[in-house]
Amino acid sequence: MTIIDLVGLIKADPSKFLQDDSIFQLRAFLRGFILAKNSEVQGVSEDQKILESVDKAVRRKYCVLPTAHISIEEILDDFEAENAFSKYLEIWFDAN
Repeated sequence: MTIIDLVGLIKADPSKFLQDDSIFQLRAFLRGFILAKNSEVQGVSEDQKILESVDKAVRRKYCVLPTAHISIEEILDDFEAENAFSKYLEIWFDAN
């Protein structure tokens, strides 16, 4: 399974994977998935590259420089508040 497949499953039914529709829970879950994938390939997986491309898309959308020390979930929470989870999924599928 790829990270794209996983995010598609999460979008279809978040309650199967997350306790709440929370950008913080989603990103933590995805980072755990990436950690497992990187361990599997003993390096940087294609899934990590996909996640990084989505991160860049989020930063571009909200005009946040890559050098700014703020997480993707904090950016979305600051700009979108209670809509951060759904907005991230929207950006995700626009980027992929």
